[in-house]
Amino acid sequence: MAIPHQLSRKLHDIFGIEAADAMADWMNGIDGGQSELGADMAELRHEMGVGFAKIDARFTDIGAQIAAMRHEQHAESTALRHELHAEFAAFREETRVGLATLQHEIANQSAALRTEIATSKVDTLKWAIGSWIASLALIAALIHVGR
Repeated sequence: MAIPHQLSRKLHDIFGIEAADAMADWMNGIDGGQSELGADMAELRHEMGVGFAKIDARFTDIGAQIAAMRHEQHAESTALRHELHAEFAAFREETRVGLATLQHEIANQSAALRTEIATSKVDTLKWAIGSWIASLALIAALIHVGR
């Protein structure tokens, strides 16, 4: 931007021609520096916009990767849940069959034990009756001999 004519004339009047020209050149240089600075700022804004666009794209990409990993993890956890459910169902069935077999075996053993106890009682009763009869016979023989 050029220096306005009135300002240039005032500078010539106050400082003289050489100083006024030097000051005008200096002011034009500053104005040119500001234009360059504006251009540099515009370029910096553009580069930052491009950089932020790249960062946004990277975040979008990372977000998509995270979403894919979440989906994969959900699928794996669902498969694991189904597998565990099947394993627990099989375990429950095995346990049910095992308990039923154990109950049947306990019932058989209990019946056998009852039979053995009953047989033992009958044998004990037979021995008791036999012992009583033998004792009575011995007492009768002693009484008969003693008379």
